[in-house]
Amino acid sequence: DVAQRNDDAYREERWMVGLAYAISHNFGLRLEQRLHRGYASAVADGRLAAGLGRHRWTSTVLGVNFKF
Repeated sequence: DVAQRNDDAYREERWMVGLAYAISHNFGLRLEQRLHRGYASAVADGRLAAGLGRHRWTSTVLGVNFKF
C-alpha cells in the first residue's frame, strides 16, 4: 500500500554485516550484526497488531559451521 509506505507496521528492512573465520578445513565461525526496521511480517501473519511493534532493533548472531 503506497499510502502506508512510511509506516513501520507495513514495511520491513533488514541489513546484515558479518565476519567469517575458518578455524580449519571443516570448521568455521561467523559473527553477524543484524539491523532491523519495521515489523510488517508480524502484522501480516496476525501475530501483532499495527502500532504495537518495535520500530528499530539490532541482534547479534554467532554461528559455528561444519563442512562435510
